[in-house]
Amino acid sequence: VFPEWELDKQILLQAVHPALEIDSYVDSPPLDTDVDTTKEIISKFNKITYFKGASIFRMLKEVIAGYDCFREGLENFLTSYSYRTTEAQGMWNLISAKVNLKGGLLPKGKVLKEVLLNWEKYPGYPLLEVTRDGYKTITVHQK
Repeated sequence: VFPEWELDKQILLQAVHPALEIDSYVDSPPLDTDVDTTKEIISKFNKITYFKGASIFRMLKEVIAGYDCFREGLENFLTSYSYRTTEAQGMWNLISAKVNLKGGLLPKGKVLKEVLLNWEKYPGYPLLEVTRDGYKTITVHQK
């Protein structure tokens, strides 16, 4: 709505960079964990939840799905689950459906759920190994 705010740059500085720092600690919790009590639920609302969550949404929008797939998948999710509870998988399924339908930006053979699993289920973040073969070819491996 207000392009002069440059929200993408603000998210990088205020969410992505702090998320990478917090998530680099050995005791950093994964985003997706089972909870049974109100106390456990409340304990999940912390910096890593908000910062890493915002970082994953940014990655989805910018890198994996592309703006249109991400927006349409998120709209489908909000419509499908309005006034209901769900788990992350419900959202990933609807965004994945849009990525599969429209193509998105995922390499062929990659499934959104598999890509997001490392970010959601495990603390820390995947290590990317980038190699350049010649002048125009770059290969990226995720560990």
